[in-house]
Amino acid sequence: MRFSARWRSSKYTEENWSSPEKATQPRMDYQDKLDGIESRFEALTAQMADPELINDPAAYRGVAKQHSELDPVVAKYREYKQVKS
Repeated sequence: MRFSARWRSSKYTEENWSSPEKATQPRMDYQDKLDGIESRFEALTAQMADPELINDPAAYRGVAKQHSELDPVVAKYREYKQVKS
């Protein structure tokens, strides 16, 4: 009995694997991503002080939830920046 090569998929061909040409695509650096998270955290902190948001419990709860999710990441990032400098 002879096996056919039907199991081979075109998505696993050599031209679909990473190459130096494809490596030139821009990538987001972890530092940039953490800076973005920190700025989002600061924006959420400012929003939580807004009287309009405070008067809308559902919206405030949503902002507070996002803020609390980012808090440990931002705390560790700030600690890292302090140790690094």
